[in-house]
Amino acid sequence: MALVALGCIPLLGYAMSLRMGNSTGVDRVASFSADKQDSATGVVVETLHNIRTVAALTLEDHMFHEFKHCLRASEPDNYRESAKTAATHGMGCLLHHWVDSLLLFFAGWLLHNYPTKFTFLEVLNSNFALYFSLFGLGVALKEIADREEIKKATSRVFFLLDRESALDPLYKYGHKLD
Repeated sequence: MALVALGCIPLLGYAMSLRMGNSTGVDRVASFSADKQDSATGVVVETLHNIRTVAALTLEDHMFHEFKHCLRASEPDNYRESAKTAATHGMGCLLHHWVDSLLLFFAGWLLHNYPTKFTFLEVLNSNFALYFSLFGLGVALKEIADREEIKKATSRVFFLLDRESALDPLYKYGHKLD
């Protein structure tokens, strides 16, 4: 069971990173432009800032239509992005459930063929341990987007660990800095 789980960990890790990326919004780049008046956010800010003028001149419908126009212009490929998000989330779910069914099939095969060696509780414990470790793996894999930053951070950590400190806490008489 452990060998099958180890063989499936890359698939499950990829599936969890897809699902975590969709749920936390890593795959989207948010661009808020409140200072531009031709943006949807700018229309809302302008409307709320000048609400008395908008109400006095009965411009509510005009501002609403302006907001809709700016919103459509800011996201022209909304359907494509929605389809992409749905496909990646669906692929993550498909991989996750496929591997889950493979593990459960193998666990059932083990319990059926070797009833004296394995118990149902042991199978459940191994499955829960695998899934709890995969949640952490999914979070870790979604952060791997920028490899160069990770290499720089890792080299800084190892530099700090490998350097010889000027203060030696194990020296009996202490050490004064020069």
